Amino acid sequence: MRVYLAAAAALLLQRADALTFPKFELRKPPPAPAPAPQKKLSLFGPTIRKAQIADLEPLAETRLQASPFAAGYAIASRKEAGEKLSDLFCRGIEKGDTVCYLAMENDDIIGSCDVTVRKRLGRGLPKHAYLKNLFVDEAYRRRGIGGKLVAACAEEARRWDVCTLALEVENDNDQAARLYERLGFEEKASLASFESLWRFETFFYGRSILWKANDGVRSSRGAWF
Repeated sequence: MRVYLAAAAALLLQRADALTFPKFELRKPPPAPAPAPQKKLSLFGPTIRKAQIADLEPLAETRLQASPFAAGYAIASRKEAGEKLSDLFCRGIEKGDTVCYLAMENDDIIGSCDVTVRKRLGRGLPKHAYLKNLFVDEAYRRRGIGGKLVAACAEEARRWDVCTLALEVENDNDQAARLYERLGFEEKASLASFESLWRFETFFYGRSILWKANDGVRSSRGAWF
């Protein structure tokens, strides 16, 4: 009996030696993509101006490259992007309360920002100028272009006699948050809490709203209307 057990054990050892097992190696995470090379600006820097109907096609292309969710829409094609932007401009022109500003460099759009009037946001924020879709081409960032676009939108809001500026930011977008803080958007509230649902009548996970007084415009008792 012992002989049979010894023989069986020897056979198992031989088969075990013949077996090969896969090697497991820890894979290193892929390196972060290199930042886009900085491009030189012209002598006088970019021109900030209002967008026109002729800008619709290149603006749609720019926003589609920047984000598939530009203007709050899940844009799936350039045609859809153009249609959404066209609708935005037509409504803005008709009502006179929506404008898009562009940063132009050598006839190319390198940045944009929209501003529109909102009567209120729940109980927490009365009538205000709402800034959205702020974008600057990666190759031209850290040159103050975002600040110039926001300043142009603020000036437009002054013409509308709107005393508060507001915008929203993703909580994980630290670079944008720092920019807005430098521009004076110090008031902040989360949109992802039960308090925000009561206060602003909206709920948006991972997003906050920031606002500030629009310099040069007096607050009025009728700001809620």
